Amino acid sequence: DFVGVRDLDSFATARSIAPNANIHFTFDLAPLLLHRTDFTLKEIPRRGIAINLCPVGDMSGNSIQDTQRLNEMAQAIKNIWQQTGEPIELIDINGHAHEGDFRLHQRLTQMLAATAPVTSVEYDANPLRLLQRLAGYRAIVSMRLHGAILGFLAGTPVLSLNYHSKCVGWCEQAGMPQSYRFDANHFSGHLLAEHLIAGLQTGFTPSALTPAQASQLALSNWSKSYESSSQRLHSCYSSL
Repeated sequence: DFVGVRDLDSFATARSIAPNANIHFTFDLAPLLLHRTDFTLKEIPRRGIAINLCPVGDMSGNSIQDTQRLNEMAQAIKNIWQQTGEPIELIDINGHAHEGDFRLHQRLTQMLAATAPVTSVEYDANPLRLLQRLAGYRAIVSMRLHGAILGFLAGTPVLSLNYHSKCVGWCEQAGMPQSYRFDANHFSGHLLAEHLIAGLQTGFTPSALTPAQASQLALSNWSKSYESSSQRLHSCYSSL
């Protein structure tokens, strides 16, 4: 009766599959976390940089593209560490045993062993704890889409490594500055570090969209008329 999709590519795909269906371009669901009555995002002292990488295609994390990405990210981290002294944390946002982030972060840690100290943060299945954790960083560099979205919701400056159209779509929806968007398959570690360091020193340019606006847009995933006709209250379901 009602289908909501979070990005324009998904909307076009859904329309091509079912052109007569009641499909709407809505928004990502994650901002609904801010509507929870049992959670309040706390302002805490900010320190350090969060980094998230995820495997693409070859889930082993050993593909040529993964290796190139790791080399560039290692260079970025070296530059950030040498010029700012900020602690660097590699944060797992997907904890799947075979498709998660751990192996890439482990490889990156080994590559940096002699040049820059990094700390690993294990996957936390509780999105509220992750959201609060991200509120404690000065910036986050994320490949995972929801690393970028939750960082945005936490008010943390985000540099997005886009490996998929959904990531590009989020950057467009949020109005993220172009200089904070990077192609995950073709980016310069030096340039990434340059933009991040500049943000730390002189201030980051905020996205055009605010977290409050995003949380309101997320409510468009529900049809009030459908709730009424079906006598089902969608609000009784978890926002996840």
